[in-house]
Amino acid sequence: MVKHTSGLAVLGAPDQIPVMQPTAEGFERLLRLLREDFEYVVVDAGACSLELAAMLFEMASTVYLVAQVSVADLRSVNRYVARFFSGPEAQNLEVVLNRYNPRNVEIDDEAIAKAVTRVPKWRIPNDFVAAHKAENTGIPLISGKNPISHAIEKMARQASGQVSAPEKKKKFSLFK
Repeated sequence: MVKHTSGLAVLGAPDQIPVMQPTAEGFERLLRLLREDFEYVVVDAGACSLELAAMLFEMASTVYLVAQVSVADLRSVNRYVARFFSGPEAQNLEVVLNRYNPRNVEIDDEAIAKAVTRVPKWRIPNDFVAAHKAENTGIPLISGKNPISHAIEKMARQASGQVSAPEKKKKFSLFK
């Protein structure tokens, strides 16, 4: 595990493609150990098997299903929702729209909600410049003041049960 000065610890992917994949039982044991040591455990399950996804979704207190606003991504979200979140477990699902642009005229909010069968809870704005800079410099997006970091901070505050920071009102001025 790599520890950051903020206290965040990351267990990243291996540098090489492993010869063997972990079993569902081994992965579950790892998650249980991590949950003993950490208050919050976040898993990027983007390319896991259906068996691992089902186990992760069952163990999770909250599942953040992240998608971009495109026909392919929304269709994929729809499949996951239908397969894993159609019953009582649906209450722990929060749909997150990444690189969201409210001016997208091809796919509006009503079409998004219809496609994923629920209203997305979170919208991470599209700020290519900030994301590109973070990617190339290695400085986390959350470290800067940009629309993405504000949205992520708001999500993190809610996930941890903290009160949201008050929204700052813009001051009106004729002069800069």
